[in-house]
Amino acid sequence: MRQKVNGTFLDPEEYCYPSGSLRQSSRRFAARCPDGIIRKGICGLADTFFSIPARLNAKGKTVTGFVGSDENGFFFLPFTYGKNGNIFNERIET
Repeated sequence: MRQKVNGTFLDPEEYCYPSGSLRQSSRRFAARCPDGIIRKGICGLADTFFSIPARLNAKGKTVTGFVGSDENGFFFLPFTYGKNGNIFNERIET
């Protein structure tokens, strides 16, 4: 059963395990990004108790990082040392 909190969600871990069909081998999620926008992406199994490795598309680029949760739902934090890790830090001039 999909966990939903404040417009964010995370598929269950069972979706990552092969079940005799090739239906799906990864989990989907929707999480709040550092810029405040909820985006969808793909994640795997948790590598620690607190985070799940993940990737999503933002501004036309793939960003890697991890998914975590707090009282406001699921959030995505990019790896700052990754290729597109600073994409959420770019400022838009108005």
